[in-house]
Amino acid sequence: MSSLAAIEPKAAAHNRLRGLLANVGVDDEDQVVLDQLVQSTPEMKVGLALVSGCFVTALALFLCNLTHSDPLGGLQVLSPSTWTAAGIGLAVGCPLAALRLFLWSAPARRTFPMLEAVKEEEMRVLTPFLRDLNPIQVAAVAAADAVPTVLLLLPAAQGGLTLSFRVYASMIHGQQWGLLGLMSGINSEALPAVLAITLTAALCSVAHWAELATTGAEYEVVEDAIMGADRYYRRLALEPGRQDQISPDKMAAAFKSVAISWIHQHEAAAIFHAFHRAVDVVILGLLWYATGNLAAPLVATLLAEGSDVFAAYRHLPHNTSSLRQQ
Repeated sequence: MSSLAAIEPKAAAHNRLRGLLANVGVDDEDQVVLDQLVQSTPEMKVGLALVSGCFVTALALFLCNLTHSDPLGGLQVLSPSTWTAAGIGLAVGCPLAALRLFLWSAPARRTFPMLEAVKEEEMRVLTPFLRDLNPIQVAAVAAADAVPTVLLLLPAAQGGLTLSFRVYASMIHGQQWGLLGLMSGINSEALPAVLAITLTAALCSVAHWAELATTGAEYEVVEDAIMGADRYYRRLALEPGRQDQISPDKMAAAFKSVAISWIHQHEAAAIFHAFHRAVDVVILGLLWYATGNLAAPLVATLLAEGSDVFAAYRHLPHNTSSLRQQ
């Protein structure tokens, strides 16, 4: 173990906590796959992203076929309405992209420490794909993820749910459905779409919360380390050559503070991540419902997700200093 003499207590505590959590919950097979992905050529990574996107697109088309919804969501390339919708998507997507870039900035992370955990998770997921790619390949990977996701989220999920809710509305007494709309303050004609948007936003929120929520294994490791911190640092202080270092009580107190802060930060990060993604889903759903054309949410998504991916690409070690050092 490296000497703690020249390390500030909280920095040493961060290093120890990071080491304790490094392999918690990591499946050996998943790690092998990630290692192989990191070592793959850029062309193979782009190809894998495109194949993955094709599978998601096929799933979206299958669901659209089951629900008899339009898989293109009203998009017609040569129609003037499509270009109008694309312009609306551009107007909405630019602020979304600016917000995504701001969330990567050092001032944002200093103001909202929970963002550190959010961005660390994004870097963990994106780094194996983005390493060694050039900007054009990064754009291809981003598009291969964004476009199929929009097809699955909107025409397949929200479109299918909206049609299902409309069928349900036609099966019950009209006055009962109208009463439900009156109670919610929403026009009964718009209520199926609102319910579909709300349901998909809730499901996406839960999925993204689970990505960052502290797992039982992580919580157990941190809790055990906190409980044994005093004993650990007192034993460490008795090792040869460590008598002149910072007192074990101070080191233990620093570790407990850092560990408790880590738990709270990850809880806040999970809630923020879930809320942020839910808002994104609502915005995209409202865009699609308002324009009746998939071009609007598609353009907005490409801008927002593209800015996120390129921000992660910019923070890769071979492009710039690490995210924490900026």
